[in-house]
Amino acid sequence: MFKNVHFLLILLATSYADAKKAKSSELSGAKKSGSSHSTGAKKSGCSHSDDTTKSGGSKSSNKNCKGHDSRCPPNETCATTANCVVSKYCVHRCFPCTCVHGDCLIDTSPPYKPWMHDNPSILSCICHPGWTGANCDEDIVDCPDACQGPSSVCYDSPPGSFTCNCSEPGYEVANGTTCIDIDECLPPSPCTGLTSSCVNSEGSYSCYCACGWEVINDVCFDIVDCPYACHGPSSNCVDSPPGSFTCSCSDPGYELANDTITCIDIDECNPTSPCTGPTAGCMNSVGSYSCTCDSGWQLIKDECVEINECSDNPCGGPTATCTNTIGSFYCYCSSGYELKNPTTCGDINECPAACTGPSSVCTNEQGGFTCSCGSGFELIGSVCQDINECNSGPCGGPTAVCYNTEGSFDCFCDSGYELKDLTTCGDIDECDACCQVPAGASCTNFQGGYTCYCPEGYSQNSDTCTCENVDECNSNINDCQQLCIDTTGSYICSCYFGYSLDTNERTCSEINECLSNPCTGPTSSCINTEGSFFCTCGSRYELDYYKTTCIDKDECSGFPCDGPADCSNTFGSFYCTCDSGFELTTPTKCEDINECSNNPCDGPTVSCTNTEGTFYCTCGSGYELDFQTCKDLDECLNSPCDQICTNVIGSYRCACVHGYKLVGGSDCEDIDECSLIPDVCGPNVGCKNGAGTYYCENCSGYKNLCNCSTNIDECAAGIADCEQICTDTNGSYTCSCFPDYSLLEDERSCFLY
Repeated sequence: MFKNVHFLLILLATSYADAKKAKSSELSGAKKSGSSHSTGAKKSGCSHSDDTTKSGGSKSSNKNCKGHDSRCPPNETCATTANCVVSKYCVHRCFPCTCVHGDCLIDTSPPYKPWMHDNPSILSCICHPGWTGANCDEDIVDCPDACQGPSSVCYDSPPGSFTCNCSEPGYEVANGTTCIDIDECLPPSPCTGLTSSCVNSEGSYSCYCACGWEVINDVCFDIVDCPYACHGPSSNCVDSPPGSFTCSCSDPGYELANDTITCIDIDECNPTSPCTGPTAGCMNSVGSYSCTCDSGWQLIKDECVEINECSDNPCGGPTATCTNTIGSFYCYCSSGYELKNPTTCGDINECPAACTGPSSVCTNEQGGFTCSCGSGFELIGSVCQDINECNSGPCGGPTAVCYNTEGSFDCFCDSGYELKDLTTCGDIDECDACCQVPAGASCTNFQGGYTCYCPEGYSQNSDTCTCENVDECNSNINDCQQLCIDTTGSYICSCYFGYSLDTNERTCSEINECLSNPCTGPTSSCINTEGSFFCTCGSRYELDYYKTTCIDKDECSGFPCDGPADCSNTFGSFYCTCDSGFELTTPTKCEDINECSNNPCDGPTVSCTNTEGTFYCTCGSGYELDFQTCKDLDECLNSPCDQICTNVIGSYRCACVHGYKLVGGSDCEDIDECSLIPDVCGPNVGCKNGAGTYYCENCSGYKNLCNCSTNIDECAAGIADCEQICTDTNGSYTCSCFPDYSLLEDERSCFLY
């Protein structure tokens, strides 16, 4: 079978090219012989080349088979490994081929016989270049991935082809599919003129000249440096062609810096100060200086001289006096006065701290104060002290006692006496309020006390001066057999549960509770016991909470449900219900539901994890979960970038400000322009790199290329950090993007929209 397939592939490849030519020959031969294909034969996919004899009209076999060169109609193929088959019946069999832009690969393995099979089995389609699909009917869309490299543009050219071009002039197509940079600096160089040099860059090039020269249309020309070559206040410029100039400073407060082109301020205060005298200070300013003195000193011709402030009587208020000191003065006040501010005396308010003790009152006076005390206190110095009134015996009457207090005193009496006024004790007649109940009680008063007389069943309570009931039950003076209940003035007897009181009202007898049928419900029965009873139930029933009624047995009490479930009892049975996130797999078993099978999580990079009784959603890198949906995570909120961060869908991009380049994906590193661009400041001129920039030094005789005059093309020098398109501007550059891209907020990066 494999040999037949291999042979078929070879023949198909050789026969495809001459298919149209064969068809044309077949039609031409048919016209010359006067024969034609019938409509029925075309529909069935077969063509016949037999001739009909003149006698009788019967068909005879044409052994030469003049139609053996016939080809199949369009969209049909031969049912054999050759273009046609000439058998003893001279039949050329064809059948519809479903391969629109390709050839059919048929199964010719034994027992295949081409003259016996109108529609053999098709193994597959062999598609022509540029086509794909099961029936070779899908054009391969090559763009945009077929073309590579910067500024590459892909044009799809159906059927089955594409063309690559480069959109920018600094690129050319290599190998038909890739845009590569054109090195414009190869000889002959586009940069001309003395001191010119060419630097190739991605997609372009730049021309550079030595200091004192400038580029105009890729040609280096000597430039007139003055007056712009010299900088700073009072700077003067003298042009000395070709390519040189001289700078000087006209004002005495300025001098040339080490770069010989910039006038900078002279610091007159260093190293020797022109300001003299104690406390003198020197302050440098642009093109000049000034002297300063501390407070209490005055400046006279750059010298600090001490001032006698007391001559102007700066101190005021009662008793104020001024004392002069070096560079200052101070004021002081007499006793009873104090400085309210550095120069004014005022009265000291000694109150209230000057007078102490209870009820003390302090009165401030000009330069002093006075103290006074309230009632019950006396003034000793400036302190108010308590007077002991009990020393004069103010309390009277039987049992009277005096107690001194802070600023006053109190009188007290013994039990049975009371104060008749604030200082005199007298007897209390307790019988006015005591021993009033119950009926039959009486009271006798005496000096400092009383006596109650109570009836039977009562006794006197000396604390409450009343006759109170005697509890015979707690004092064990009763004759009850089981229970004793106290009553007012007496007691009664009672019995335990299950017993009844006898007629003597003291002894108890057992009760047969089953006689009153206390047990109820289906299958219930009663059993009497000593002092009580209990109920029993038949099968499938149990006693209720009160143990007297037979009810249906609650099977749920035995926890028959397996897993996180609730059990519901029914008459003679029960059923189980599952918690949320679970389902019944048997009448009594709850198992976890796999919620992830219904895809509850949504959004890019989302994944679902099933857990016991629930599930949870997780997101891939660059996304965060909002309920059950993965949304883009703004990574820039956590400042992952060294300088500029721009959030994009599913990620973020880092960029750097001008003068820095991105390293490690997030860090910004200073661009060393001095190393990157050879002779950026000109021959024999020093270049010093700075943070985000650079400057030239020791430029004597040359124009300072860095500071002002000649623009640096950052795009051509390769120091710009544009992601796609860089456009040079005077003193800077701008970034832009290819078609179908938009510039992000960092003004450097591009994003496909």
